[in-house]
Amino acid sequence: MESKKYKSTISKLTAKADKEFSGNNFKVTQVFLDNGHNPDFWSNGQFPFKEGNVIEYTLDEKYNKGKLSYPHPKFPENMVNKKDQMKKSIPSQSSQMTQQESIARSVGFNNASQLVLTDEFQKYNIDKDDDGKEVMLSKRQIKMLDQVVISANVIYKQLLIKPE
Repeated sequence: MESKKYKSTISKLTAKADKEFSGNNFKVTQVFLDNGHNPDFWSNGQFPFKEGNVIEYTLDEKYNKGKLSYPHPKFPENMVNKKDQMKKSIPSQSSQMTQQESIARSVGFNNASQLVLTDEFQKYNIDKDDDGKEVMLSKRQIKMLDQVVISANVIYKQLLIKPE
C-alpha cells in the first residue's frame, strides 16, 4: 500500500525502544495525533516536534510508520527580492566563467566566509526575532551581508569589466 499525506496536531509523544537497521541506531517515537493516527517515527536524534505542534507527514499504513514532510523553506520578506536579484546577476551555467571571474568569485566567497566567523558578525547572532520566530540570521547580520554583496558588485564591475 502506498503512503498517504496527512496533517494533524500532536496530542502525545511516547519514546519506544531504539531500533537498529543496516548498522545504524534509530530512536523510535510513537506520535499520537488528533486525527486518530499513532504512527512510529524513526530518527537519528530527538524527535523534532512537541505536543501541540502541527506536523505534516506521510503514513505507511502497512507498517504504521510515519515520515515527516517538511515544507519548502520560506525566505524572510527582505530576502525574497534579493534572491530574485541574485539569480539575475549570477551567470547562467551554460556560460563559462573566465579564469579571472572564477578567481574573483573564489576570493569573494573566502572573504564572506571569514566575515561570518568574525566576532563582530557573531555578536549580532540571535535565535529568535521580536515575534518569537526562529531565525538563522539577525536583521543586523543580513544588513552586513547585503553591504558585502553591494561592495563586491561595485568592485567587480569597476575592476573586472573591460572599459569600452
